[in-house]
Amino acid sequence: MSGSSPKSLPPELAREVLDAIANTADGGSLGVLVTTSVDPPEIVFANAALAALFGYGLDEFLTLPILSHAHPEAAHDVEERKQRKRRGEQLESRFTTWARRKDGTRLPIEVTTNPVDIGGKPSNVTFLYDLSERYRTEEALAASETRFRTVVESAPDGVTILRGATIVYVNRLGARMLGYADPRHAIGRGVADLMSPSDAQKAAQRIGELFRTGARYSEPAEYKSRHVDGREITVEISSIPIEYDGLPAVLAFARDITERKAIQEKLVQADRLAAVGTLAAGIAHEINNPLAYVQLGLQYLERELPKLAQDPGRLDDIVARLREVRSGAERVGTIVRDLKTFARADEVARGPVDLRAAIEAALKIADNEIRHRARLVRDYEDVPPVDGNAARIEQVFLNLLVNATHALSDVVSDTNEIRVSLRTDAGGFVVAEVIDNGSGIPTDVLGRVFDPFFTTKPVGVGTGLGLPICRSIVQAFGGQIDLLSAFGDGTTARVTLPVYARVGDRAQEERPRPLSSRPPDNRGRVLVVDDEPLVASLLRRMLAPQHDVLVATSGQEALRALDEGTFDAIVCDVMMPGMTGMDLYSTLRQRDPALSERIVFMTGGAFMPRVAEFLSRVDNPKLEKPFDLDTLRLALRQVTGRGGGNGLPRPVT
Repeated sequence: MSGSSPKSLPPELAREVLDAIANTADGGSLGVLVTTSVDPPEIVFANAALAALFGYGLDEFLTLPILSHAHPEAAHDVEERKQRKRRGEQLESRFTTWARRKDGTRLPIEVTTNPVDIGGKPSNVTFLYDLSERYRTEEALAASETRFRTVVESAPDGVTILRGATIVYVNRLGARMLGYADPRHAIGRGVADLMSPSDAQKAAQRIGELFRTGARYSEPAEYKSRHVDGREITVEISSIPIEYDGLPAVLAFARDITERKAIQEKLVQADRLAAVGTLAAGIAHEINNPLAYVQLGLQYLERELPKLAQDPGRLDDIVARLREVRSGAERVGTIVRDLKTFARADEVARGPVDLRAAIEAALKIADNEIRHRARLVRDYEDVPPVDGNAARIEQVFLNLLVNATHALSDVVSDTNEIRVSLRTDAGGFVVAEVIDNGSGIPTDVLGRVFDPFFTTKPVGVGTGLGLPICRSIVQAFGGQIDLLSAFGDGTTARVTLPVYARVGDRAQEERPRPLSSRPPDNRGRVLVVDDEPLVASLLRRMLAPQHDVLVATSGQEALRALDEGTFDAIVCDVMMPGMTGMDLYSTLRQRDPALSERIVFMTGGAFMPRVAEFLSRVDNPKLEKPFDLDTLRLALRQVTGRGGGNGLPRPVT
C-alpha cells in the first residue's frame, strides 16, 4: 500500500537493481516505471517495454509528463486517487485503469505501485501490465456466451443442462413447456419433480448412465412430464454428456410431442378402421356361413317342434339341431368379439401379451384374404409373453398379413405361400416373422417403405400409413420391425419384441377372483332393464326358474319400479335412449349407494369414449353381449355378495 514504510536502497545498489528489473521486464513485455513522489510526479526511470506499450520509443517517452498518458476516461479515477492520498487514506497497490497510446487508442492496463526510497528521496516503483489480450478474451467469451444464449433461446426445442438430476440451466421455451414464466423458477428443480412417477425412475436411470459411461444414446426417449397446472404432456428428449462450468453435466433437448402423439393415435385408429373396412367382405363371409345354418336350423325347429308330441322319439334330433344353432350363434359372437377387440380405442394399457394368441386373432380376421390366394404355414416355438398391448400388436400383424397377401400373384396357385414363424432369439427377445414368396420389393423402394404416405399401391387402395404406424407401435413397446426383401425373391417382415419382465407378478395381480358355480338355493328379486324388448323378455324367461324377475324397458321405468319395491340385483343395459344405464347408476348412487353396487351392466361394446371411461371407473360386473346364462348367474352372485341382497345366495368363501 502507498501508506506503508518505503524501503531504502543504498545508491550503489539502486542502479543494479533497476537494471536487473528492467532487463527481466523487457523480456516479459512488462512496463517498469520509477517516479518521484512529488505532484506532478517526475520520471526517474522507464524501461523500453513500457515505452513500446504506449507506442513510443524510449527517448521520446521520457520527454513526456507521465500523466499525459492517462486516458480521458480515467481522468476522474486519477483525480480521486490524488484526493484520497492527500487525505492520508491507504490506496490499493494494485488496480486497473485505462491509458492512452500514442495513436490515441485506449490501453487497458493493470498497475501495481509501491513506495520506495531511492537516494534518500521518496519515490514510487510501478509495474504496468497490458490487459488487452485478457480484455479481448473476455469480450470474445462474452460475445460467445451472447451468441450461445441467442441460439439457445431461439431454438425450437426446450434446452436444459442437468448436473446430476438437477436443472442448472433451462432456456425460455423449456421453462414454458413446464409452465414456468421465468426460467429461474425451474433452476434447482429435480427431474423427479417434473415427470410422472412412472417415468421419473426411467429418466434418472438414463441420466445416471450418461454420467457413468459418457456414451450417447442414438434414439431419443419419450417421457410423460408434468406441467405446473397439473396437465400431463409427452416430451421427446435427446441427451448428451457435456462439461459445464468445468464439471460433468448432461445437455438435454426436449420437444413437446403431445399433439403429435394425439394425431398419431388418431392415425393408428384410422388405419385400424381402414383395415377393418378393407376386410369387411371377408368378415361378412365369415358371419354369413354360421348365420345361414342358424337361420335354417331355426326354421327346421319351428317346423318340427309341433310334431314332437306325436313322435317323442325325435327329441334327440331336435336337441342336436339346437346344439348346431347354438354353435353357429357362438361362432358369430366370437367373430364380433374379435372385431371389437381389434377396433377398440381404449388400448393404452400395457402388460404381458401372448404373441401367439395375438397373431392368431389377426389371422382370423385376415383368413378370407389369405385362404383364397395362398397356403398358410405356421411355425411356432414356445415363447414367453411380450411387453405390449394385445389390440395394437394384432393391428401390426394384420397389416403385415394383408401386405403379404397383396404381394402374391392374383392367380390362384399351389406355390403361393405365407409362412408365420415365432421364436426366441439369442438375446432373449421374441421374434415373429411373416414371410411371403411373392414378387419382393425393389431396392430403390425398400428404403422408403416406412416413409409416411409412401405406397406403391394404386390410388384408393393404399394410404401409405400401414407400415409407418406398425413401426411406431412396435418401437413404442421397445421393439423393432425390419423388412427384408429382394426383388423377385419374396419378403420377410420381422418383428422383435422384448419379453415381459414381470409376468409372474402381473399375472398374480390380474388373476380374477374365482366365483362360486354352485346352483342358487334361494329365490331373489331381479330387475332387468333393457330397451330391447326381445332381450329383456328372454332374460326374464331364463332367470324365472330361480328368481322373481321384473322387466323395465327404460331407465325411467326402472326408477318407478324401484320406488314401488325392493330388489336384490339389477341387470341393466349401458346404452339406452333417454336415461342410460350410466344415468341410472348415478341416480342410485345418490338414492341408494348399496343398490348401485349390485348392478350388473350389459354392453354391446364400449366404442364411445364416455362409455369406455365409465366402465373402467366402476367396479360392477360387465357382461359383453352375447353372453351365456352361466356367466349371468355368476355375475349375480358376485354383486349380491357385496352386501344387501336377502334373496340371492352369496359367493362361497
